[in-house]
Amino acid sequence: MYSMQSNKYIALLETLLNDPSMLEFLRYNKVITTIGFLALHSDQAIQGIFKFKLQRYNIYLEETKRLAEKLEYNGIEYTIMKTFSAIPKDISDIDLLVSPEHAMDTRRILLKLGFYPRKTGLEQDLYSKLVDNVTVDVELHTSIAAAGYEYYDSRRVLRRSIVFNGIRVSEPIDSVLILVAHDVMKDLYIPLAHILEFYSLLNNAECDELIKQASLYGLSLPLSFFTILTESIIGEKLRCKMTSHILKLLLPDLAKALKMDPVIKVPLLLTLTSYMENLQSKVRLEGFSTTLKQLISLPSGKGINALIHNVLPAKPEVKEIWE
Repeated sequence: MYSMQSNKYIALLETLLNDPSMLEFLRYNKVITTIGFLALHSDQAIQGIFKFKLQRYNIYLEETKRLAEKLEYNGIEYTIMKTFSAIPKDISDIDLLVSPEHAMDTRRILLKLGFYPRKTGLEQDLYSKLVDNVTVDVELHTSIAAAGYEYYDSRRVLRRSIVFNGIRVSEPIDSVLILVAHDVMKDLYIPLAHILEFYSLLNNAECDELIKQASLYGLSLPLSFFTILTESIIGEKLRCKMTSHILKLLLPDLAKALKMDPVIKVPLLLTLTSYMENLQSKVRLEGFSTTLKQLISLPSGKGINALIHNVLPAKPEVKEIWE
């Protein structure tokens, strides 16, 4: 039985590696690096884009380690969010979170390491550096937000970060909640790489605490949606069970999303109801005036572009295959 399953696994990897028609699906779902990684660990030769993406991933990891070493040497509390996971995935950029009071020192460190400022934005600043013909991008965050609307507590993330692969990353519960909030409330689409990451993170998260924190920060709906989606794709029940009666209203939209054409777009009704849930928690935790001020900033954020892509029959913006 094991041999038969193993043969099917190898055959699937070979198809994904050698069928050019699959590349666009893999790109939009951010798993080219993942396929290359799995193939390499199954003793299969990799070439072309799969080899390039793995090399690119390793360059990003090494540059992140250099950056982390400088930050720690200078006593700067930091966390790398969403970038690295147990199974390597395609990386768009290094999401670096620091406190606002450490932002200026962090910018100086980035400059000393050879990064140059490319863009200053409401949500984050972008720094870049060319390493072995690969552009390494660092997005510098001082909050976890869509525009100026902070949907998760950055202070909690910095305080509870853990070491993974020699760098400080957000711990499993924070990683799960940042992931589901980011995809449902900001990017508005869910790549397969994030489903696999969610599945992996859930195995290392304490379920009762996860549900408690999701409720505290008003993220129960995104968490429940990811749970249903992951169970449907993976084909097994997850160890942490989250349910929501509101999601019953979204099941028709969920059925459409599962068609994966070629990516899973988040139903807009879910995004709107998730913001409503999150707003209630923010008002309770931060007060009405602070919440309203952040809410007004949303139309000026890049999430509006994601919204347009979601409404129109358009694919989300993803880096080109050789980027």
